[in-house]
Amino acid sequence: MEERNPITLDGALAEEIDRRIREALERLRAEQAVPAAAAPAEDPRAAAVDERERRVAERELRASALEQLTARGLPRELADVLPCGDAAQLSRALDALEQAFRSAVQAAVDERLRGRTPTGAGAAKPDPDALSDAEYYRLNAASAARGA
Repeated sequence: MEERNPITLDGALAEEIDRRIREALERLRAEQAVPAAAAPAEDPRAAAVDERERRVAERELRASALEQLTARGLPRELADVLPCGDAAQLSRALDALEQAFRSAVQAAVDERLRGRTPTGAGAAKPDPDALSDAEYYRLNAASAARGA
């Protein structure tokens, strides 16, 4: 059975979708081509075409956002919170989102690695030279009993 690389398949699919959308837009523009002077100011067809073009542009930006999220190693689910109205705005939002996501992940990793302090760790050991003979032998006897 032939294995397919999902990233390559997604990229090829996205390119095909973009190509078809561009062709459809060019056909629409050619069909709706009316000189600007002859077009009325409140043409409902022109408004509909503009609305379709805006939606197509948003879909293209969303596809671009998905590709960039994948390329940056971020979850694709984050595309839902990105603004897809303007390419520059999308780029700024992606940068800010990546920085916030990476810092949140790093903080969680640091917290997990920190764990809890073991009990008894860091307890001060008495100076053997400052102990009396009885205290010294009692201390060693207690540690020998624990170690045995």
